[in-house]
Amino acid sequence: MVGHSLGGIVVQICAADYGKDLAGMVDASNGNSMQNINGKLAKMREFSQGHPVPGPRSTVTPADALSPEGKHGIEDAIAKYDFMRPAIEPPYGKLPAEIQKLQLWATSQPKHWVATQDEYFGEEGETLYEWSNKSQYPLGDTALIVLWRGKDLEGYHMDIQNQLKHLSRQSKLIVVKEAGHQIRLDAPQAVIDAVKNVVSSARQPANK
Repeated sequence: MVGHSLGGIVVQICAADYGKDLAGMVDASNGNSMQNINGKLAKMREFSQGHPVPGPRSTVTPADALSPEGKHGIEDAIAKYDFMRPAIEPPYGKLPAEIQKLQLWATSQPKHWVATQDEYFGEEGETLYEWSNKSQYPLGDTALIVLWRGKDLEGYHMDIQNQLKHLSRQSKLIVVKEAGHQIRLDAPQAVIDAVKNVVSSARQPANK
């Protein structure tokens, strides 16, 4: 499994729940970093309200649809706030022109902003924190590569990535010097190489 940013949180949650089915992982996230939600700056797990996290759903119902009022509210916010307004900012300018059009279209959709909301963000952070600290290597010998940006490297964030590295005995932390947060755009080859290395390591025991 491969995850970047909040996608890395999803990968870690899957690893915590289904670790026995995981052959290898590439993680470029920072699940315990400081987050700013509604003006509150705190670690991810500190937003937990202690609510039980519901299981995955495979269906949706009419009740899940965005109401007209909700849709208009988001559209008004997109028009009002610069950070919500669709734009191609670095490093997205590296994408092909057609993909840039898709990026602009996707970020202009009200449902894009609905999808960024997570009612159980804090609880998931709390779960990951407990899982990652329950033992020295909760993933055992699972192949793991942790990628971290070299630009704007901060000591606190580096400490977190080092903690991620200790999820597995077969792990490696790689600092991608030329990359910012969007590693897959700044240094796509680094991501490709990491995936290939993890796949190779995961297959190695079977070939012995």
